Amino acid sequence: MDKRIILAVAGSGKTYHICNELKPLKRNLIIAFTNQNIKNIKDELIKIHGDIPKNTRVMTFSKFIYNFYLLPYESLIQEQFFATDFNSDGVYMADSPVRRLKNSKGKEYTNPN
Repeated sequence: MDKRIILAVAGSGKTYHICNELKPLKRNLIIAFTNQNIKNIKDELIKIHGDIPKNTRVMTFSKFIYNFYLLPYESLIQEQFFATDFNSDGVYMADSPVRRLKNSKGKEYTNPN
C-alpha cells in the first residue's frame, strides 16, 4: 500500500484491509480519528504481525498534527512567551465546538456531532 486514503462506511473492513496490506519492512503511518479506532488498528496489527511493526506509527489525527506541526516549534513558543518549565503533551480544547452557526443571511447551520 502506498500513500492511500481509505474512506468507507463502518464495518466495511477498512481496519482489516489496512493491516493486511501493510508492508512491515517499509515505513508506515496510519492515522485515524478516534482512540477506539487506534486501539482496533493496533489490536489487528498485533493479531496479524505478532506486534506493531517497528517502522509503523499509528496515531490519531490530533496527535499527528501535534507531533508534526506543533512539537517542532515548542521551543520557539517557549522563548516567545518566556515560559520556564514548559512541558507540553498535546493540545486540548477548553470549549466544545460550536454546534450552530448563522450565515450572513441569518440561516442556521447545524453540526450534528
